Amino acid sequence: MSYSLLGAHVNATVSGMPELFSEWKPPLVVLLDHSSVWHEVKAASPDTVFVGRVYQEFEPNFNDPDFAPRQVAREYCASVLPWAERMGETCRYWQGANEPIVSSSEAMKRFTEFEIERTRIMAAEGFRVVVGTFSVGNPELYFWNHFVPALEVAQQHGGALALHEYAWPTMDENPVWMALRHRKVYEGDEDHLWDGLPAHLKDLPLLITECGLDGLVEPGRPPRGWRTLYRHEPAEYLRQLAWYDAELQKDPYVVGAAIYCCGAADATWRSYDIWPAVAHALARDATPLYRLPALQPEELPRPRPEPFAAQSSGWLIETELRPGPRIIAGSLPWAGIEITITDPWSNSSTAVSGSKPHHGVGGFEFLAPHPVTYTLTFLGKSFPVEAGDGITFVTFAEVKSAPPPATTDQDLELDAVLERLDRIIEALCERL
Repeated sequence: MSYSLLGAHVNATVSGMPELFSEWKPPLVVLLDHSSVWHEVKAASPDTVFVGRVYQEFEPNFNDPDFAPRQVAREYCASVLPWAERMGETCRYWQGANEPIVSSSEAMKRFTEFEIERTRIMAAEGFRVVVGTFSVGNPELYFWNHFVPALEVAQQHGGALALHEYAWPTMDENPVWMALRHRKVYEGDEDHLWDGLPAHLKDLPLLITECGLDGLVEPGRPPRGWRTLYRHEPAEYLRQLAWYDAELQKDPYVVGAAIYCCGAADATWRSYDIWPAVAHALARDATPLYRLPALQPEELPRPRPEPFAAQSSGWLIETELRPGPRIIAGSLPWAGIEITITDPWSNSSTAVSGSKPHHGVGGFEFLAPHPVTYTLTFLGKSFPVEAGDGITFVTFAEVKSAPPPATTDQDLELDAVLERLDRIIEALCERL
């Protein structure tokens, strides 16, 4: 097993943890503990995205009709800013209200106004935020229609979306509504009156700031984590996490997923704790995408700024570099074709055409973290694709062989004349 997008939600820093994280170099770490030692971890793992979270004893009640979103946002930021200044550039983002409860459209509108104000206040102080941080299974998809303005403001200020994704008793239990619910958010669900994120938000980064097994998805039960089921079988939990990681890799907007939790300071969450055994296993088998061997600058191919087209193996291939995340996206003429992408270091992943219909009938996407030449393979044929610093969009069109030209009456008359000439020439040759 290997893990590319899994990190951890650190509740408490314990001996040996910073050293392990410096070696692990996970893609995402959420910090409840803002010890200065994490500056050293960031220096050792500069590509790790750290999210700062400040515990609040009482979270805002957005269902209160008298709730004052902007005033509460200012008060909230005032409690977070001292910690943000302490952590400086180590934390790329700062979280707001944790798992807000929104029970109506009006509550979502109040939360949206709160998030917009919080984003702007933090941006004015030089800090970026994640918005949302909704709990597993929340909110109702219809309510996302009212949250779009908050996502747009977050995007304008370099922010991201955060969600929590859990399941029980296995990670793949009802995944479309639990562990993989983010796909409903991005792609939509007509039955629940949500069309998905607008086109200009499709590449908004997603940080899954909590994930794992959580018995709280069953109402009325006390907190129960993975140890409740697999205390003596951590390998089974690791297997389920590997499945989840492989699914996340299919969604290029996912930055990482932080397993809850690592270092439980409160006995309530002891059964969730992945420290030390599971954390060490994750670190040992981690292959985050950004840790692939990097080429020297002089070896990097230059991205093509202008669209270009080429014909190869019966296919017309058009490639265009677009602004956006580092992915290879495109379309085939039909859905249902299995496509494999392989990088220069023999790492490969597979997708099916049509899985990303907003790119066309045969739309597909792959992560492409390095500006190198990848190989796309489908229907027994392989094609090199140079990835640039953005969205490398590739369109494949089948080139059909031209039918032989139709025979006309003039062609038949010409053939007859040539045949007579051949006989005359043969006769002359015999006389000579």
